[in-house]
Amino acid sequence: MRMPEQVGDLIEHLRRLRWEVRISRDQLLKVAERVPPSIHERAQQTAERLMGLHQKLEEISGKLPADPETPVPENLSESVAGLRDDGVLTLRGLDALINDLNDFFTEIPVSETN
Repeated sequence: MRMPEQVGDLIEHLRRLRWEVRISRDQLLKVAERVPPSIHERAQQTAERLMGLHQKLEEISGKLPADPETPVPENLSESVAGLRDDGVLTLRGLDALINDLNDFFTEIPVSETN
């Protein structure tokens, strides 16, 4: 059984992760405003995936028992496994998008970016 402070720490980590995912999504959308439509569309799709992760983190947080002495529901393990899989796929897509963005921005002369 988890100790009460560990459950509290887990809840805090999930809360922070939710905000970090949301901030990453917002930053991605800001960068996407300055790119060609093909990259912009992929950035929007990736942003949607990030929000899907955000929603899953909220769902997991909502399933955690308020009382740290209460056992964690078994279906929560399935939710975490699904979150991990979605996270890996989203991060792979984000990596590919970052590479494309890097290529795009390095091809633009410095005078055009100002």
